[in-house]
Amino acid sequence: MKRTAETLFIAIGIAMAIAFLVAASLPAAGKIVTKSWHYAAHFAAFAVFAAFWILGLARVPVVAVTAGVVVFGCLHEWYEVLGHAHGFEFRDAMVDAIGAACGAMATLLWPRAMRAG
Repeated sequence: MKRTAETLFIAIGIAMAIAFLVAASLPAAGKIVTKSWHYAAHFAAFAVFAAFWILGLARVPVVAVTAGVVVFGCLHEWYEVLGHAHGFEFRDAMVDAIGAACGAMATLLWPRAMRAG
């Protein structure tokens, strides 16, 4: 993959990380999606987040990047304890981790031309 594409993916990953931290600090962010879509939103967000970081850090082992995204998801949920004034949401952290793993698997299944070259 070309360096410019990797740089773009990293920039998107950084922007998403900032958005996650802002959302974790604003109590109103919990009302962006309805309760019925809550877990789907966590899953999709962390699947995409992991995919961007894996594509941006193409020279780093996928399992290492995925582990970093899972740790970030847990830290995000801990930060919500302060921002949203509620207890740690273990299910949210688990859904974040599963989403990250699925995003990682998706990047591995994409055609090689999209990942390297």
